[in-house]
Amino acid sequence: MLALLDEQTPAHLPIHLILDPVSSHWSAEVAKWLDTHRQRTFLFHFLPVHASWLSFIEVWFSIISRKCLKRADFADATVATQQIEGFITTYNTHLAHPFTWKKGVRFYKRLKAKIAARQELQLAA
Repeated sequence: MLALLDEQTPAHLPIHLILDPVSSHWSAEVAKWLDTHRQRTFLFHFLPVHASWLSFIEVWFSIISRKCLKRADFADATVATQQIEGFITTYNTHLAHPFTWKKGVRFYKRLKAKIAARQELQLAA
């Protein structure tokens, strides 16, 4: 994926990547690739650990789980693929819209305080 981004982005532009905090995003393979491509600027921005609502793929997984997979019983992988692809087509045609975050300022202030308190506990331990 990094090679594709590198190939398709003008060389003078930095590439910003917003990633969830999965260990594969900072694997030895990624580090090696970046080390061999030092002429390109890749900037990694990691989402907070317990902030799945910030990751649009998590939102999509929630939608497909609730609306397509919940209580589903597929006879085999072919049927599952057909059903999931059919759902995606219907969703994209009739229901898709830009995501809107509904968390308020108070929520983020409480979350910030919670994270700070956790970090203080970790430092004290």
